[in-house]
Amino acid sequence: MMYIQLVLNLSLLVSISIISGFIDAQMGRNSIVRQVMQGLLFAAAACVGILEPLQLWPGVIFDGRSIVISLAALFFGPLAGIIAVLPPLALRIWIGGPGLGMGILVILSAAATGLGFRKLYKIPDEIPGWRRMYLFGLIVHAEMVLFMFIALPASVRETTIRNMALPTILLYPFATLLAGKILNDQLMLRIQVDEINESEKLFREALEFLPVPVATMRSDGSIPFINYAFTETYGYTIHDIPDYATWLEKAYPDEEYRKNGMRIWEEDLRKAITNKAPTPTRIYLMRRKDGLVRQVSIRARPFGYRYLTVFLDMTDRQHLEKELRKKVIELAHTQEVTITSMAIIADFRDNETGGHIQRTKEFVRCILDGMGDQCPFNSDVCERIYRSAPLHDIGKVAIPDSILLKPGKLTEEEMALMKKHPEFGSQAIRKAQESIEENEFLNIAAEIAEFHHERWDGTGYPHGITGETIPLPARIMAIADVYDACISRRPYKEPIPHDEVVRIIARGAGTHFDPALVKIFLDRHDMFRNISCKYAD
Repeated sequence: MMYIQLVLNLSLLVSISIISGFIDAQMGRNSIVRQVMQGLLFAAAACVGILEPLQLWPGVIFDGRSIVISLAALFFGPLAGIIAVLPPLALRIWIGGPGLGMGILVILSAAATGLGFRKLYKIPDEIPGWRRMYLFGLIVHAEMVLFMFIALPASVRETTIRNMALPTILLYPFATLLAGKILNDQLMLRIQVDEINESEKLFREALEFLPVPVATMRSDGSIPFINYAFTETYGYTIHDIPDYATWLEKAYPDEEYRKNGMRIWEEDLRKAITNKAPTPTRIYLMRRKDGLVRQVSIRARPFGYRYLTVFLDMTDRQHLEKELRKKVIELAHTQEVTITSMAIIADFRDNETGGHIQRTKEFVRCILDGMGDQCPFNSDVCERIYRSAPLHDIGKVAIPDSILLKPGKLTEEEMALMKKHPEFGSQAIRKAQESIEENEFLNIAAEIAEFHHERWDGTGYPHGITGETIPLPARIMAIADVYDACISRRPYKEPIPHDEVVRIIARGAGTHFDPALVKIFLDRHDMFRNISCKYAD
């Protein structure tokens, strides 16, 4: 019966510790009000225990005050510990009896031990495990057994020790562990909640600091946050758009557009939640608070039960990009006209026609396309090679007419000068390049001009280099230039038939031309014939 009464008494104290957890969850971790409230709760629990004790003799009582007071001091600090001590201390003095001295010592030592272990265990910064909690309860109640020996009168000491020493050492530390576990869990939960709240605060501050418009939306449709940049850009405050439905009506007043746009948006959002990834970036026509309609790039990322959404106003950027594209097209057209004009000037001096310019360009494109995946250049570089092809013979403007237009065979001295035209062309292009920043187009044009008369076996000019040391664009131009020269009429020769030219180029594989490029030419020679017919002189 004695043990049952004691267990029921301790069970009451464990229940009260649960109530403590609810109080703790409602107040700040370092709040003075929290400490006072916890102190009063534990004081009340201790008083209940004293009023409903296990009584061995009149004035010799056992209850759970040692557990309650020690835990109040351990988990809630000095203020809560002092408040938890005073009412039960006064009540125990009022009850009196032979156990008064021991009762007073138990109350004071429980509070002192709780405060000491609070410092030792570094609570609340660290959470004590169950072993530490049991050790704490064991020491508190070892002190209680000690007080039985030193503070009880001789008339009741032996009987009290015989009946209560073992239960005190066995049951009380275990009850301390149970009640402490509940408080421990509450403390851990409180720390986690505080960390989440702090993280949320930092998250909001970071979003507020961002220079881009940002808003968050919960899964229930409420909008708890929009940053300063959002309000500055679109005029809406959190009071204007408290939820998703209000936002849709104000930002997208046209019902049909809103219906179609939100169908796409909500489908994107569902996929983003499933894939745990951001939605694709899409541009919507969104009305600001002042009524202006803007092109806004909207993208959202699910975060648990929230969605972080970024709203970038793309209206000015879209306009600038449109103007930029227009300028780029105009510049490319101007560049094309300039290059063609320069090439025509060179061809006029060499009795060639504009057809030669267009044909060689198309021959170069034909070979580049034929390289397929083996082509080391991306589409932009291929386009530059194609457009720079007309400048391959620009160096001929530096050759005297007496040599350039001579109908007969050139002398050795005249041929030596003629062979310098690739260098003259490269020098002219690089000289022009000095007046502007690094330009890949002109680099390619200079390479083609300088090296298109080199031969695979090293017998070409002006440098006599071999194989793949010859730049690839120049190797391509070598085939295009020879093919066009062969099929074209010159003052000193008649045009050569297409089939014969194909055989000439085939025989030149590995000597005059890059063998890999000759193979591409042979696969596509019918296209060369079609090009030559299309742009015939």
